[in-house]
Amino acid sequence: MGTGETSEKILKYLRLESMEQFFEKFHIDVPITDIGLSSDFKPDIEPKYVGPKLEEGTDIYGISYKKVKHGTGFYLECTDHPLEKYETIEEIEKSYTWPPPDWFDLL
Repeated sequence: MGTGETSEKILKYLRLESMEQFFEKFHIDVPITDIGLSSDFKPDIEPKYVGPKLEEGTDIYGISYKKVKHGTGFYLECTDHPLEKYETIEEIEKSYTWPPPDWFDLL
């Protein structure tokens, strides 16, 4: 939906207790990401990350994020993306390192 605070306000307004109830009420298929959902609903669809420790505020792709305050809460905004410096697919294929499969426990 939106930020955690927005989701919580919508749930309160609709007198619902969880995002799962929200999805059921409005006949919405469960999203495959947990970005912006309340903490009580986290679909488990990804393998466990077992790779090297990530720098705080970055993800497995090297994207950096910062918290941006708004009203009563915050959201994460991308501040640096490793692909932004490339002009072509060929440059990405030559120079960018994707997270290898062995960084994940696939079993």
